[in-house]
Amino acid sequence: MIAEIAATEASTLEEELNIAVDKARAKAEQEGRQGILVTRHGQSRFTIEISAEVPYGLTQDRQAP
Repeated sequence: MIAEIAATEASTLEEELNIAVDKARAKAEQEGRQGILVTRHGQSRFTIEISAEVPYGLTQDRQAP
């Protein structure tokens, strides 16, 4: 996992998500095999990770069950 983000303010949440996705993208480009998965666990809680479930070069969002 690259990051777990929890924020109460929308502007802070968006900024932290963007930073985490940029870090994940850089790592994914180094490895060249996996994409980025952003999972929403609640209104203001997300995880960002490099995932073999996501094709290289793509970022996918999903809602946790």
